[in-house]
Amino acid sequence: MRRTRIDLLLLALCVLLSGCASSGVGTSPRETTTDGCPPTKHFSKKSLPEKPAELTNETAVEFAVAYENATTWNEERKNAETELNVNAQGSLVNRTKTGYVVHVSGGISTYSCHDGQVAVGDGFVRANYFVNDSTVVKLEHPENRTTDPRDGGVVVERWNTTTETT
Repeated sequence: MRRTRIDLLLLALCVLLSGCASSGVGTSPRETTTDGCPPTKHFSKKSLPEKPAELTNETAVEFAVAYENATTWNEERKNAETELNVNAQGSLVNRTKTGYVVHVSGGISTYSCHDGQVAVGDGFVRANYFVNDSTVVKLEHPENRTTDPRDGGVVVERWNTTTETT
């Protein structure tokens, strides 16, 4: 019985070690410049989302998240040299008689490299949006997630609600 336990332990150890030894197989080295930094990238501007065809709880949240991701990307792309990540998520806070209040939060990371040293700048994304058929109001860094953006926010979009006839 004792011999079987030792055999099983040795077998498990061999399996673990063989996994570690082969984990690097098939991976290519990361591309770097002469100073050991990843190559500098150009980050293109992102388009702002279109007005939702139909405004619902879900489309209001989707719009606010897409708007925050795009505007944050566009603001921070000039600070990033090698990599840029923006990840905002949203939730419906309130459905009012005239529209939707959406809370958006998440994170942002910008990467740059100097003399072979990668520097990462992390930050938070936090805003409340009011979205209806004609207007989008944004309040950056609200006091809390339920603060109505119409109280102190900025109108960031206005949509024409009249329909043209041909």
